[in-house]
Amino acid sequence: MSLISILTKRINWFHDAFQQALEANDGPSLTRAEALVIANMAAGETKASNIARNLGVSRQAVSQILAELSQRDIIVVTENPEDRRSRVARLKQDLDDEEDLCARIFKALEAELEGRIGARRMKAFHEALEGAWGEPPILKALPASTQQNAPKQPGSTKASSSKRVKAEALEG
Repeated sequence: MSLISILTKRINWFHDAFQQALEANDGPSLTRAEALVIANMAAGETKASNIARNLGVSRQAVSQILAELSQRDIIVVTENPEDRRSRVARLKQDLDDEEDLCARIFKALEAELEGRIGARRMKAFHEALEGAWGEPPILKALPASTQQNAPKQPGSTKASSSKRVKAEALEG
């Protein structure tokens, strides 16, 4: 299975577990996109532009999600005290302090995962994800697919067929 498939499945695992825990603890129901925004906010991000960069989506898309979360009274959007031209978003008080529901859920999910895969693997997992990956690579022309590079069967091309016809004509 490819790395991207594995990562996607694991993100889905976390999202499903997070959503179930929210529901079990009378938290709000969230879409996957909303949950990813909330996860960024629970990690301390407050600006739409930073959340958008983390998620690889437009600032406008994140701003729309923040507006919807604000209308549902899940977050509070206020003027940025450092830059009056921008706004910052924070989780509502019952979802935000050190022992907030979201942080407790994320902490519990990490503990559950560590219990399943072991402390050594969990530490290695964190180290691999937090390691210095550098900037995303710019992949130039990729080699052709392995199926396209596979050796042709003798006589499977027009050139091979015409050579075989010529050889047979010389023999005959």
